[in-house]
Amino acid sequence: MSSVSNHGVASASHADTDLPYPDDDVHGNVMRARVNLRKAVALFAEAKALLLRGGDHTEAIAAMGRASDAIGSSSYFLSVAMSKQGVGSGPNLRNLTP
Repeated sequence: MSSVSNHGVASASHADTDLPYPDDDVHGNVMRARVNLRKAVALFAEAKALLLRGGDHTEAIAAMGRASDAIGSSSYFLSVAMSKQGVGSGPNLRNLTP
């Protein structure tokens, strides 16, 4: 079984990351994006370890799927933060970092 929890990775809700910010808070959405990216990195590391061990790759594939979900959630939270700030892309993106 997977050693990294998938609790709430795929859902776009502030409860997923247990942060005390409302949904319309820019800083909170940036932090949610950051938390989900960290989850993705951990899940990809888990998948790599599972693949290196050999055997059935089902768990590794599942971990990669959860990592993909975490990246999707991170992208969502970052786009919400950007829209709240009126930021499209480019150099203004750095203004969102807490």
